[in-house]
Amino acid sequence: PLAAIRAEFIGSNFGIPLDFLGLGAGWRIDDLFYLTLLHGVLPRPATSGTDLEAISPIWEALSRFGVGQAEWHPYWRNQQLVEVTPATVKASLYLRRAGAGPARALLIVSNLSTRQETTAQLTLHLLDPEPTAGPGAAAVCHDAVSHERLALEGIRLQVPLQPMGARLVVIE
Repeated sequence: PLAAIRAEFIGSNFGIPLDFLGLGAGWRIDDLFYLTLLHGVLPRPATSGTDLEAISPIWEALSRFGVGQAEWHPYWRNQQLVEVTPATVKASLYLRRAGAGPARALLIVSNLSTRQETTAQLTLHLLDPEPTAGPGAAAVCHDAVSHERLALEGIRLQVPLQPMGARLVVIE
C-alpha cells in the first residue's frame, strides 16, 4: 500500500537520500519508476547496461531541472497545487521559485493501475490563471525525457499513461 511506502521506504523522515533496492524476482528497473519516482526515490540500477540505459534519461531530467534546489511536494499533500483524476493516478512535484522570474515545476505523474492505460487529467493550481499575473499565461509543458510537447489548456493538462507507467512533465 502507498501508506506503507511513505512510512518505510522514502527516507525523508531520516533526512537521508536513499535508493530503492527492488530489483530481482522478475522486476526490471523501469517497472519501479511509477512507484519510486512518485515518492521522490530512485531505484538503484544493477550494473547491467540495460538498467543504466533505462535510468540515465531519468537522472539527466532530474539534474537538468535542478531537483536539489527545488521544493518537494508529494502527492499526499499537494492538492493546493495540483488536482489529479482518475483516482488511479497520482502526481508529486518539484517546484522551483525563481526570485523575479517565473516558477518552474517538474511533475511526476504515475498510473498506479496494473491493467489500464489512462489519460490523467491534471488541474494545475500552481499556475496563475490571470494572464497578467504570472507564469500561467505563457506556460509550456513537455515530457522531460522524450521532450514531447504536451497541450496545456489554461490550467488543465492531459497526460497519457501506460499501466504502471510514469512520466516526468516539466512546466515552464
